[in-house]
Amino acid sequence: MDNKQKATKATKATKATKATKATKATKATKATKATPVKSGTKATKATPVKSGTKATKATKATPVKSGTNDIPVVKKTITKTKSKPSTKKETSP
Repeated sequence: MDNKQKATKATKATKATKATKATKATKATKATKATPVKSGTKATKATPVKSGTKATKATKATPVKSGTNDIPVVKKTITKTKSKPSTKKETSP
């Protein structure tokens, strides 16, 4: 039984040593420096072409929706014009 307890303590120690090896993390930081250079050049060339064509289609769809919203706004303006004549009636007497 004593041997088994010592073995478990040893495994816990190995897990701790793996955590202390932060060298794997430092290697990742070096990779990040390389990524922006590659993805930066490729992304800029690809993005404007793709998003440009997609954006034009989206803009055509937007005016159609905002056009329908404009109609209720016109009805609201008519209600405001009705309140103007009532002010004229008060001034004449």
